Amino acid sequence: MAASGVSAAPLPWEPQLAEAFISYSYDSAEHRAWVGKLATDLTGMGIEVLLDVWELRLGQDTTKFMQAAISQSDRVLMICTEKYVARANDGKSGGVPFEGMIIRAELVENIDTIKFIPVIRDQDKAVRIPISWGIACMSIFGGRGIRCNGTRVGSRYL
Repeated sequence: MAASGVSAAPLPWEPQLAEAFISYSYDSAEHRAWVGKLATDLTGMGIEVLLDVWELRLGQDTTKFMQAAISQSDRVLMICTEKYVARANDGKSGGVPFEGMIIRAELVENIDTIKFIPVIRDQDKAVRIPISWGIACMSIFGGRGIRCNGTRVGSRYL
């Protein structure tokens, strides 16, 4: 509420808060903590975050959760570390390759989507995102955003 006691309406250029799913690989305990901090920071900004460790309980269907979370979320943040990209590119079993198949299918269906936002983290190699995602995914770090341990996330697109 403004000082005058009147609620201020959001300005037309201000972001719409969304539901975001975070896709990431279990690289290390430090990386999982970083992802948890990112999710907490986004939640603090009013963005509803779907994170596997927050949502899944022992015995629940993990693949059903991943498919629903990707399909129903407004945005999908893909935390692209070298390990994440390697796992997405090799296509072998596991969560990252499974999520990659769902993401690729949505990209084929709607090439103009802004739903998928790669967050490039801790990479030294030239390949920053999985090969099959091509230029359909754009990394957006300009404008307003948040920083999570040195990585800027452009919140205006969430």
